[in-house]
Amino acid sequence: MTWATRRIWLGVAGLVSACYGSLQPLPESTPPLVLPGLIGRWALVVNPDEREIRGPVVVTADGNARYRISVPGNEDTLELAAHLSRVGSDTLADLSIAVDEHNKGWLVTVHRFQRLRLSGDTLWESSLDSDSLKAFLEREPGGVPHVSLNEQDLDVLLTAEPEAVERFLAGYLHRPGVFQKPAVYVRVPR
Repeated sequence: MTWATRRIWLGVAGLVSACYGSLQPLPESTPPLVLPGLIGRWALVVNPDEREIRGPVVVTADGNARYRISVPGNEDTLELAAHLSRVGSDTLADLSIAVDEHNKGWLVTVHRFQRLRLSGDTLWESSLDSDSLKAFLEREPGGVPHVSLNEQDLDVLLTAEPEAVERFLAGYLHRPGVFQKPAVYVRVPR
């Protein structure tokens, strides 16, 4: 398998492992939403009782209120692009595979939305719960334009325009159980 093919599959697997995605990004906030404290090296707290951590995940500025996130894997590093948006009272990171000269034209960009909360040297990140989203859209199929794929790695793909995705999330996020249990990251020194 070529390097480019591995990178494509790594990116697709990393983004669709949550079983949902969006073909469109969230609209960028005006003025752009920036969390300067987000930049740095972060380790995932796997077992707080034993102080077991994994990482580090590295977040850097990527120009005009955008971020680049490097997530180490077993064989390769997943490079993500992100921007932040405020939806209701939540700060959401809109994540997608970082497009570069190696994969430009090879990827269909799929976006995932993660809720972030940052306090000092601790970052909480929560993904939308795909089972909750799938159940909601089965009950309310007109809630937002989407396709139900019912594939192993991707159940729901939102197809709405950015503003419609934002409106949907603004109404949907206040419901209980829409986010998974937060992952906790701690800042690690360079």
